[in-house]
Amino acid sequence: MSVRPAERQVKEKEFVLSERDFNHIRKLVKDQTGINLSEGKRDMVYGRLSRRLRQLGISDFREYLGYLESDEAEVGNFINAITTNLTSFFREMHHFDYLSKTIIPSLLKSNSNTGRIRIWSAGCSTGEEPYSIAMTLMNSIPDIAHWDVKILATDLEGPGSILRIV
Repeated sequence: MSVRPAERQVKEKEFVLSERDFNHIRKLVKDQTGINLSEGKRDMVYGRLSRRLRQLGISDFREYLGYLESDEAEVGNFINAITTNLTSFFREMHHFDYLSKTIIPSLLKSNSNTGRIRIWSAGCSTGEEPYSIAMTLMNSIPDIAHWDVKILATDLEGPGSILRIV
């Protein structure tokens, strides 16, 4: 009986990530962060958590899941390993183009009677994203001083990680 290349690749991996363990990880991620991991994220999960297994000297994912349940501090490491911790100013420029060309004109029109604009920037790590939003607003709204604009920026990292840009 021959083994197909995809099956061979799974067997050659350093750690075994069973369907049961992967689904347990997906549930933990959902419970801890609200993020839904699709089946397509299996390789990403494997790659990111394999580093944790090596660092801790753990031999498989099932053992790691048990460790997670017994060590509260590891939950933070788990979340950091799973989530994308990449930030930069104007990281995805097409988002800011869309904000300036589509969203801001719509907000100006729909909020002209209140003069208020509220924006929530979620998952913004060290803050470059909300500052990029603020710069986009300033460049797109000529009379911004006459508007009541607030940006709330939050991230999963650390307790009470909220940055407010007013």
